[in-house]
Amino acid sequence: MKKIALIFPKDSEAIFNKDSQKTFGGATVQIYLIGKELSEYTDIKVYSLINNYKKINFQDGNKFNFINTFNNSDNVLKKILSFHSKIKKIKPDIIIQRGLTLFSCLLALYCRFSKIKFIFMFAHDREVVGRYQRSNNICSLFGILLYYSDFLICQTQDQYKKISKKYKPKSKIIYSGYEIKRNGNKKKEFILWVSRIEGWKRPDLYLKLAAENPDKNFVMISPMSPGYSDLYDEFYKNAESIPNLELLDFVQFNEIDDYFKKASVFINTSLQEGFPNTFIQACKNGIPVISLNVNPDDFIEKYSCGFFCNDDFYLMNESLKKILNDKKLYKKLSDNAYEYALEFHDIRKNVNVLMNSIYGLIK
Repeated sequence: MKKIALIFPKDSEAIFNKDSQKTFGGATVQIYLIGKELSEYTDIKVYSLINNYKKINFQDGNKFNFINTFNNSDNVLKKILSFHSKIKKIKPDIIIQRGLTLFSCLLALYCRFSKIKFIFMFAHDREVVGRYQRSNNICSLFGILLYYSDFLICQTQDQYKKISKKYKPKSKIIYSGYEIKRNGNKKKEFILWVSRIEGWKRPDLYLKLAAENPDKNFVMISPMSPGYSDLYDEFYKNAESIPNLELLDFVQFNEIDDYFKKASVFINTSLQEGFPNTFIQACKNGIPVISLNVNPDDFIEKYSCGFFCNDDFYLMNESLKKILNDKKLYKKLSDNAYEYALEFHDIRKNVNVLMNSIYGLIK
């Protein structure tokens, strides 16, 4: 039996503890869903390396084999020694980590010297050119990550094209995934926006969209992102003046799908993303997507899942009205969105592709 260690991001606490109100990102969700699916394979054992969280309280906890590593407050030396001791104890054949950090680069080097295969997964378009997702700063050790990783996983064709030719032989596209199943139709109650409040997400444009459509109901699931408290306070102050907008500062991971089921349209206003999990959540529920500036691999137009607006707010506003006022068009976009998700984002299919790569590394 082969052993796989999944490295969870430091912001993963809320996904494992239904009582936590902390935020988490798409990288956490995808590692969680991959881990859950990998647990179904009988020829591997999955370990989940997490920070020392105070409480683990969620339905699938028995599938993950949690290994506590260190506290966020520990100094660097203590973190290194603790992490090394846990890896030495479980002796994994492969380590998988998602999302570019300085730790990613050092981990790739560590795995090479420890004779452990390392798979790195890109979580954002910025990362494939060696920049951090949030700050957009250059990762000075990015070359180490590329050189010492045994496999590089891209989210999209666009990301794969940006990988240096030198590293393409050990790169592969594996789309982000969810469990896909047809749900019964629910009453559509509102237009939806879901993301953390950060500048490049441009939540203010969603406020503007709601203000210009006072006869429609809008919902924002918009938790504060660490380090953006000033932006968060200003945003909420502005949002209070829009009566047709409901703000939710946090929704548990296992409850958020209910909001997508009730949504008529999903809106994205970001400047740049990787492949947002929210796009998949919308599509798998048959929800048309209207995106202001993010369109990975041109999927919105290619598969007719909604409207891409090329950073034109007026076009976004008109597209929303068009979708909601044309039932025939809405059904077409809804059906296309679901079929697209079923073809490309089924977690079982995509983890099977990942496992083929894993078998190739540890044969």
